[in-house]
Amino acid sequence: MHWFSSSTADLLKRPDEEGQLKLLKKLYSKAESAADLDQLLFKCPHCLSAVVKLLSSSSVAVQEQAARVLGRFAEAAPTYQHRVVQCEGAVAGLVNLLHCDIDNDTVGVQREACEALTSLVCKSPGSQERVGQEPLAVTYLARLLQSGAADVQRAAAIAIVALTDQSAINSQRVGMGSGAIESLAAMLKSSDEVTQQLAAIALANLAFESPPNSKRISQVPGIINCLVSLLNSGNAAVQWAAAIAMASAAEGSSAFGQALEAHSAAVGTALYQPLDTQFQSDSLALAQSEFLEVSRLLHRLAAGSTALRQSLAGSKEIMKLVKALELRLNGIPDNMAAATLALLTTGNSI
Repeated sequence: MHWFSSSTADLLKRPDEEGQLKLLKKLYSKAESAADLDQLLFKCPHCLSAVVKLLSSSSVAVQEQAARVLGRFAEAAPTYQHRVVQCEGAVAGLVNLLHCDIDNDTVGVQREACEALTSLVCKSPGSQERVGQEPLAVTYLARLLQSGAADVQRAAAIAIVALTDQSAINSQRVGMGSGAIESLAAMLKSSDEVTQQLAAIALANLAFESPPNSKRISQVPGIINCLVSLLNSGNAAVQWAAAIAMASAAEGSSAFGQALEAHSAAVGTALYQPLDTQFQSDSLALAQSEFLEVSRLLHRLAAGSTALRQSLAGSKEIMKLVKALELRLNGIPDNMAAATLALLTTGNSI
């Protein structure tokens, strides 16, 4: 990084769009690790704040590239997630970029802002809380779920997945009054399988250990039909995401479980494919964790709804799968296979 110096921040501040873009693109390409950023910020301590200020540039191209650079900084290491989040104006600047008229010029800005926010909050509870607290962050992300630009819509869904991952407070923020649940339910109907998968995962996050969100999900017209339809998808990732969404919602809402009763005969059969696909995964390094994941999901499904439990118990394939899991996971901690088998055969867990 010999081309960086203490004057780099000053060069970024000059009203020279071409020069700013050139420097930002170099920053993005060269800042590939925490070591690179350590060296950069040692030479140019004000570089980060200079990039943040460019989020409010009058140039859409500069805004887009500045957001991209901040995302790259956050991806370098957890310490840089924290530094970007703590930099004055960074979170607010990125959130402001989510809210602009959707046209060919601003689609890239919105996408990069979503991706930068995702990088900031990914697996970082402190950053999740900070971004979730930012006024209008949830509102703007929820609106982008209705974007006519598919890449922006998906980027917003990914940001919501990252923001709500194991964060009850952010799940509550997103689920309460933002319109996100209804928009995600609509995305389940997309012809694009990635969009379907992202929508299902986001709904699963929102429903997880959140009875209010699970109830809201159960009240969306046609959502049961959508999830059952996705269970029959030929795409294993979509099927698995739909199964998790169904388990989370059924676990948190008796209304969702009751709504499943009309589909109980079809659900057990449809669930077998994604569960068996996951069970048959034969990677030696991952097999045990995947088996455990299947056993936990089966237990959540069986415990979450009487209708689902009866449907699963009535499926010969599911019962065979549960027994195979019990055999494979015997003696392993956190194994839910035995408890699931008890639930399905007697209606009581052990």
